[in-house]
Amino acid sequence: MKFIAAILLPFAAFSLTACANDNLNTVRPYPTDNDVCQILNQSAVTKPYEEAGTVLIGCPSHEMGAIEDRQREGARILGEVEARESHFGLIPWTILKLPK
Repeated sequence: MKFIAAILLPFAAFSLTACANDNLNTVRPYPTDNDVCQILNQSAVTKPYEEAGTVLIGCPSHEMGAIEDRQREGARILGEVEARESHFGLIPWTILKLPK
């Protein structure tokens, strides 16, 4: 049992939604603390998409259900960026724009 814990423990604290990198500056999960999407703060990657009266959201691109939920809320997909993840290398994130 200790052997399994030693293998799994380093991954237990990792959150796929934590996007600490140079590309995306995340603020908090959206719409609730349990969700995989993140509200994005201003960065070089988001600058071309910023528009008054909108909120930029990023979701891991493989989270199709979450992306579809955001689209049902009125979000529009703007593009995809590669984001560095601590244990998984580069993972694509979908950028969406949601009216405030």
